Amino acid sequence: MNNTRASISAGLMLSIFNFFSCSENTQVVKLPEITELSSTSKQLNVEVLLSGRIFIHEDKLIVFEQLHENMFKVFELPTLKYLYSFGDQGMGPNNFVSVGNDDIIAYHSEFVEIYDTGKIKYVKFTDSTAYIADTKPLNLFHLKTPVNRFKKINDSIYYFDNWFEIEQQNEFTRLNIFSHEQSYFSPYPDWIHLASDEEKYPIYLKSTYYNSFNDKIAAFYYHFPVMKLLDSDGNTIKEVRFDAGKVSDYESVQNEVFHFTDAYATDDYIYAQWIGKSKKEVAGDMENFTPEIFVFDWDGNILNRYKLDKPSITFTVSENNRKMYCTSFTETDVIYEYDLPQPDKDTTAFVRLQNSFYSVNILEGYTFAQVSLEDGINKITERHGCKANINYFAQGEHRKHDLEAIQISVYTPIDTTVKVFDIVSGRWKNVNTKQRKLNVNGTDVVLASFHDDSLNPKGEKEILYNYEYIFEKNHRFIKISVASTKNNLTQYHAAMKEMIDSFELKNDGI
Repeated sequence: MNNTRASISAGLMLSIFNFFSCSENTQVVKLPEITELSSTSKQLNVEVLLSGRIFIHEDKLIVFEQLHENMFKVFELPTLKYLYSFGDQGMGPNNFVSVGNDDIIAYHSEFVEIYDTGKIKYVKFTDSTAYIADTKPLNLFHLKTPVNRFKKINDSIYYFDNWFEIEQQNEFTRLNIFSHEQSYFSPYPDWIHLASDEEKYPIYLKSTYYNSFNDKIAAFYYHFPVMKLLDSDGNTIKEVRFDAGKVSDYESVQNEVFHFTDAYATDDYIYAQWIGKSKKEVAGDMENFTPEIFVFDWDGNILNRYKLDKPSITFTVSENNRKMYCTSFTETDVIYEYDLPQPDKDTTAFVRLQNSFYSVNILEGYTFAQVSLEDGINKITERHGCKANINYFAQGEHRKHDLEAIQISVYTPIDTTVKVFDIVSGRWKNVNTKQRKLNVNGTDVVLASFHDDSLNPKGEKEILYNYEYIFEKNHRFIKISVASTKNNLTQYHAAMKEMIDSFELKNDGI
């Protein structure tokens, strides 16, 4: 018996006590009922041998294999027609030194970002070929251990596993790749008794995914039936533990049971593969190995539980096409395609409002506020070298939503040298603001979140939470702002996406 297993055995009673002693942000849930999914085997004219990651980039399905040659196999969607292979190991300008399954950093923008031995490589996948468009060296020479699971928060901030580097109490290292500033976040759990800090990393292995819309990190633990939600500062928002009978007993760590393995995240949902078996059990009956897929929202609620009918290694999801694609443990020339059940219909209602310059879908119950009606909803002001139309929207007597107000501002530069974004975002300099970049159905959006003090109608001081969404259309800048006295603005992201997506400028201009 190795030291790790011995220490776990010695502390088993303490482990169980620690695990079931829940904090106030911990929730123990039972697994929901299973929905069984049936696959269609899509025959390929190329072999997929060692798939470690599968993902969708633009209109392509890409399978990564940890090989010396042709690491990436590229398929057309939705036909799954094989297009080409790309990526050889080597030292050349279009080669990779060493890429692992967890080194695919981001793939929702124009380029796929890949971590490769101290560098970020930006890969462009076209219809006929792929190439490394740019390479950014990282200053990581001071680190004493390898960088594992390098993940992106924004263009400057990344995080990765803290593998006993200097500070051993936290799970992650945060790095600014431009300033090289480094910090640590998220204390390691204490669910089981360990003899030394060095045992933490292999025991608490996990997959993580960052969501820019919600500014949250989701973590799925391999050896424990636990998922956690963190904010980007590393504070635990919610910890979800699954009451799964035997598999939630911490002897499962000794038996090397894998609970969560692969996962895939979108703006709205998180899909996580659930095993609940050891490697030995899977290898002993591979033909009948059929994992499950759990579906969560970004508030940590489990929404669905799907049972697959094939032995899947890794998977990805196309929410636009309502499809899930899986690679196989046993067949090297197929990809399994599943139809995803339709999600519960969103019952949020909108109304279409307009003035002379634009029209937009806005939450039902809101209309032009009195202050805008008095000034005139088409009023134009000039400020800082721009023409601006600014309107406020408020609810009537019967409030349906927590938003105190919605503001829509449209800016047109008079002077082309004016940096409109600096004007629009000017107030951010005076408050503690977080900024992040989003993409809403092809529209690039900057989201700023901050809070400040305000006075309510009774003259009492209260905190006002603010989100501001800024995007450009037809050389005009639009800012949609929302505010609430409750720290719950993330629940309005879907509504804000609808407003941004539905925003239409009129030809009149400003």
